[in-house]
Amino acid sequence: MEYMKEATNNYAVAVKQMKEKGVVELACVYCVEIHPVVRRYQMKTITNNTLICNSCGIDAIVPIVPKSVLQTQCSNFDEQVQKLQEWHKEAFESFDDEEDVYEDYEYEESNALSDDIMFSADYSGEEMKDALQQEI
Repeated sequence: MEYMKEATNNYAVAVKQMKEKGVVELACVYCVEIHPVVRRYQMKTITNNTLICNSCGIDAIVPIVPKSVLQTQCSNFDEQVQKLQEWHKEAFESFDDEEDVYEDYEYEESNALSDDIMFSADYSGEEMKDALQQEI
């Protein structure tokens, strides 16, 4: 997916843009929305300093900075939204032909595991914890 590189480990890039310009626009691929941000505390992150959307909580945020595809390949807001729609469709919408590729093999139920000594015990709850501790 074209946007993934820009949507990962992107907090520092957004902060740099905010320091230089006083604002950074964050585009959410999932929501297909662009939000201006003027304060660091308005940005949420997860592991690897990756931004997440304040609305949907998904890590599909692309900061609109000079090197961003949304800046280099789009000349106006409408083109940016159109690009977001393309990315959203690619990443989050199901394929119409999924039914054609899915095949249910209808596996027969088997008791193959029940003969295995490891699975022969019938434990539940605390008994399971005690049994596992004894094996260790």
